[in-house]
Amino acid sequence: MVKNIISYILSFIMVALIIAIVAVSFLQNKVLNEDYWKMQMEQNNYYEKLEDTVNDGFENYIMQSGMDSSVFEGIYDLDKLKEDTNSIVHAILNNEEFKIDTSTIREKLDNNIRKYIKDNKVLVNKTTENQIQNFENAIINSYANSVLYSNSIVKTVSSITGKVKDVIPKVFIMVVILLIVNIVALIILNIKNIRNVLKFIAIIAFTIAGLSILGIILEKHFLGIQSLTVLNENISAIVQIFVKEIYRVLYTSTASGTVLGLLFSILCSNGSKNIAK
Repeated sequence: MVKNIISYILSFIMVALIIAIVAVSFLQNKVLNEDYWKMQMEQNNYYEKLEDTVNDGFENYIMQSGMDSSVFEGIYDLDKLKEDTNSIVHAILNNEEFKIDTSTIREKLDNNIRKYIKDNKVLVNKTTENQIQNFENAIINSYANSVLYSNSIVKTVSSITGKVKDVIPKVFIMVVILLIVNIVALIILNIKNIRNVLKFIAIIAFTIAGLSILGIILEKHFLGIQSLTVLNENISAIVQIFVKEIYRVLYTSTASGTVLGLLFSILCSNGSKNIAK
């Protein structure tokens, strides 16, 4: 009886440890993986959507300036947007300082404005120059805010990811060692009855499958993170990518847990029949 109680306790500890290993692996290979995010942003047309957001932000200043959208032509391109976005991702995941270089944008914008003024014979005086500077500052800020969104948020997230990234390898090794110790302890406790080992493995597998199903139900019917708008549409797209990955993990865990649970239950059952004979 005591052996069974200890075995059940070890089994549920192993469930927690396996979940921890999956979570740590997910963080290491997905959330904190720079190449993964670049690939996801490429596949989900994040850069193109962000380009639309940037351009929409520029258009808001047209009426105020009295000029037309021609002043925005060629001041930046998709490659520039990708470079800045990827640099932000790199900074966040490596806890580094980052500032968007807008000098080329300002230079091209100023050239376009000067051309517009010349072509339309606009009188330039001190007041006009101040207006031009204010307009350029507004456009630069609009671009930076669309791409970076919030410098304070980036710094906060970067600080957190930096700390997590430092401890992840140590946590992974510690959890794996604890899992091995628990597996060995379970086998030693039931060394004279391998059927019990198979039974507890089945319990572990079914528990993981059940918890995964519970996670899916909670997200779909109560949390609804996937349908939330977080900060803006572009950030929401990133969150949705993240949630989709969590779904993949949960569905995989459900399927794997169910299959392994059934397999070890059958082996356990067959072992019982053989003993009975």
